[in-house]
Amino acid sequence: MSDTDKAVNKKWTKKKVVIWTVLPLLAVGLIVGGWAYGVRVRYYIDHFYSGTIVNGIDCSDLTLEEAAELLQERINTWELTVLEREGVTETINAEDISMTYTNDGTLADLFLAQQPLLWGYRIFQSNEHEVPTGFSYSEEKLRSRFENFQQVQEYVPVKDAEILENEDGTYRLDPEVIGTEMDQEAAYEALAEAVESQSAELDLEEYYLNPEVYEEDLQEELEEKNAIARLTRAVILIQFNEEQITLDEEILKDWLIEDKEERYKIDENKLREFVQGLYDTYNAGRENQLFKTKNGRVLLDFTTFEANGWNIDVDRSCERYLKAIQEGYRGVLGPVMTRQDAEGNVLTDTYVEISIDEQTMWLIVDGEVQLETPVVTGGADESQVSNATTEFLISDFNSRSTPSNGIWTIKKKQSPHLMKGPMTSYGTYEYTLQVTYWLPFNDQVGIHDNYQRVDYGGKIYQTNGSHGCINTPYDAVEEIYNTVEVGTMVVVYGEDTGEAVFLESSEEEQNEAAEIYSSCISFV
Repeated sequence: MSDTDKAVNKKWTKKKVVIWTVLPLLAVGLIVGGWAYGVRVRYYIDHFYSGTIVNGIDCSDLTLEEAAELLQERINTWELTVLEREGVTETINAEDISMTYTNDGTLADLFLAQQPLLWGYRIFQSNEHEVPTGFSYSEEKLRSRFENFQQVQEYVPVKDAEILENEDGTYRLDPEVIGTEMDQEAAYEALAEAVESQSAELDLEEYYLNPEVYEEDLQEELEEKNAIARLTRAVILIQFNEEQITLDEEILKDWLIEDKEERYKIDENKLREFVQGLYDTYNAGRENQLFKTKNGRVLLDFTTFEANGWNIDVDRSCERYLKAIQEGYRGVLGPVMTRQDAEGNVLTDTYVEISIDEQTMWLIVDGEVQLETPVVTGGADESQVSNATTEFLISDFNSRSTPSNGIWTIKKKQSPHLMKGPMTSYGTYEYTLQVTYWLPFNDQVGIHDNYQRVDYGGKIYQTNGSHGCINTPYDAVEEIYNTVEVGTMVVVYGEDTGEAVFLESSEEEQNEAAEIYSSCISFV
């Protein structure tokens, strides 16, 4: 036998050894592996696959009965946390809604469907399952529990932001209210679904109602309204005699023009046209004949002028009204009035102002009120009470009225002074009165003290007035006397219409009343 044949035989012998060695081992491995696989097949006939999750419960390697027990335990220990707004939470458990487990076969169906022969393939697939769990609960109790949620029972209503008007005519934002009001039916349906799926938590936020309008939605509108309101909120009353002109929103809105810095501003050309119109209507033709009272009313056509009156100053009036508009002034506001002499020089505003209607006298020094005092003037004359309906009038028992609607000047200053009434047919004076301060301005009519009086102001002048003079408290007339000079203006205005003291009564009652009043003392 050659060497080559010997080498071939040697290799073949080695292969035989390997084959007879490996084949038995493979056979043994297949037998053992088949047996082991069969054992697992047999095992999974009675158990769930490893990694099996049913409704969130780990059922790995559990029998059907053991998995059912876990589901029963879950029902017994199940609790749902419900999240409301503002950190409020509610909880619902199985006992609250009488929840009980019922084995309806759904878990068994899942178990039978797992095919134990394919366990080697199936265990590498997802084994998470959601199946309808067999349980029941009381819908009535769930509804009752929901209706007793804090923010269902006592909720804060939702409210839109809105723009409100302030007392001064400007506007402010009333913010929205987020509140805790919800769509209760939708929220309940979500709750029921959470119970059905055995969820652990439910957030109700998406079921709350929210405002449709927020502060930021109104910010631009607010700024626009306030820009307009700041220039149209003023209500300025301008009175000439009894005629009244109202400068208000209706007019002011027409004067607005756009402004880059403040959005809007007053068209000063239109304001000037307005003030010039006042001058042309009420001042033209009445130069140096006007007067503005302390309450802002401009009086026209005074019957008596012993000194220059006032005129409307158009330039300064424009400045006054523009400032009043910008500040939102509300009330009577007359134009700026100035006095000038024949050469056009502005005269000092120092004068005495007397209102018969108000029974008040003011001492004005350099345009400012230095003194205000109640007084008693003469009673209303017959012409001033011609519209009265009763026979006996207060004015019947007064000596005479105080001249009014005129501008006079102080004729002299005298202290002391003995006042004397008209001479009677018997050669005596009708009355005499010693006064400390005497400031005549219209013949025998003047300002003076009167020791016989205690009370001043009100309606005294209608029942017990002077003979036409201005009866003044001692301290007040003393200050006036020491302040004014001869030539100082005295402005008197206002005519009362009188007042009836008796209602309709019998002739006997009227005669008795007449006797009483005729015996009253008439003071100077």
